[in-house]
Amino acid sequence: MFTIKIIGVLLVVVTCSFIGTLKSRALFERRKKLLLVLDGVNMLHAYIDQGEFELHIAINNAFSKCIFLRFCEDKILCEDEDLKNDKSLIEEFFSQLGSTTKKIECDHINHFILKLKTHLKQSEEDIEQKSKIYQIMGICGGLTAGILLI
Repeated sequence: MFTIKIIGVLLVVVTCSFIGTLKSRALFERRKKLLLVLDGVNMLHAYIDQGEFELHIAINNAFSKCIFLRFCEDKILCEDEDLKNDKSLIEEFFSQLGSTTKKIECDHINHFILKLKTHLKQSEEDIEQKSKIYQIMGICGGLTAGILLI
C-alpha cells in the first residue's frame, strides 16, 4: 500500500512539473514565432519595395516559414495558441494589405514592424520574468498535491 502511495505522489509531482515546463516552453515558442513573423514582414517589405511580385505571391513567399498562418482566399488567419495575445494584431495587418499605393503599403509595414517589435520585447520580458516561475510553480504545486495525497 505504501509503494502505491509513493508511486502516486511521484506521478503527481512529475505531472505538475511537466505542466510548468510546458507553460514555460510556450513563452519561448511565442518569441520564436514572433521572430518568424518579423522576418516575413521584413521580406514582404523588400518584395513590395522592389515591386517584382504581385501581392499574394509576395505574401506567400515571405511567410512560407510561418506554418501557423492559414491563407484563405480573402484573408489570412493566425491559428496558434502561443500567439493568442498577438493574433488580432497580425490578422489586422493582413486585412489592411493591398488596398493602397506602394509607398503607403511600405509605411504600413514599417508601422507594423514597430508594433511587432514591441510585442517581441514584451515576450522577451515575459521569458525573463515568468519562465522560471512557471517551472518552480509546477514543482511546488506537484509537491504540495503529493503531500496532501499522503
